[in-house]
This record gives sequence, C-alpha cells and structure tokens, in this order.
Amino acid sequence: MNVNLDKNFEILDIDLVARTISNIQAAAILLLRGMNPQTQAMLRNSLESLFALVAIAKNPSFADKLIAQHPRAQKRMLLNAQRWTAPELQEQAKAKATDERLKEIEAALQNPESGCYM
Repeated sequence: MNVNLDKNFEILDIDLVARTISNIQAAAILLLRGMNPQTQAMLRNSLESLFALVAIAKNPSFADKLIAQHPRAQKRMLLNAQRWTAPELQEQAKAKATDERLKEIEAALQNPESGCYM
C-alpha cells in the first residue's frame, strides 16, 4: 500500500476505512450475541465514518478542512500513523509525526482560544 503522508485525505481515508471495518466487525459480534441496541450503535458509528469518506471522495480538500478544525484529530492521525507496521509507511510516518509537531498540537489543545479542549 502506498500512502502519501503529504496528502491528508489519503491518511484520513485509511483511518476512516479501518474504523468502519472495525465497527462493522464489532457489530457482527454484538449481533451474534443478541445485543441489538449495541449493534445499532456500532453501525451508526460506521455510518458516521462512511459519511466523512464520501465527503472526502467528492472533495479531497474536505479532509484538510476537517483536520484544520480539530487539533485532536490531527493528534490522533499522527499517533495512528506512528503505529503503522508497514515498513514503507513507517518511514513516512516518522518524518511527519515528530515530537515537535505533537507538542505544537498539544499547545493548540491547551489554548482556550483554539476552541478545542482536552
């Protein structure tokens, strides 16, 4: 898999697809155990991810807008990138997900004027 970490929509696409698959798998397990309300909640989470995926597919710059508005999303995206196991992606992730960048994001989260709170 070749992901360009300079393109936020590619990173966000991977994150959203992985989240959608994980939520659907969890929903299947919950359904098999007869936990219908919990199954519906997991499927709702899957739909939220799919809505974002469709918006990004229609307009890739939408990913930039989503990320720019949410320092927490930036932090999560960078931390997720650090956990990638594919060797070709690890090197790209190390270049982008630096401690300095994470500190910048933490500062934005601590700043009440940013509108984001931990």
